[in-house]
Amino acid sequence: APHKVVTWLRELAGAFHGFFADCYVVADSVEPDLRDARLAVVEAARIGLAGGLEILGVSAPEQM
Repeated sequence: APHKVVTWLRELAGAFHGFFADCYVVADSVEPDLRDARLAVVEAARIGLAGGLEILGVSAPEQM
């Protein structure tokens, strides 16, 4: 059921967009521990999005 993977990817992308819009990840005002935690969230989202797109057979850029 590819539509379930697509739905999951859209929800993940939407949640990540909200997080990234609301939270500074790398900034002078962000404490190192918080920065590291937020970078872990970014990496987890990257892994999830890449894996979902791979399941669907869709290529994604390595960098933007």
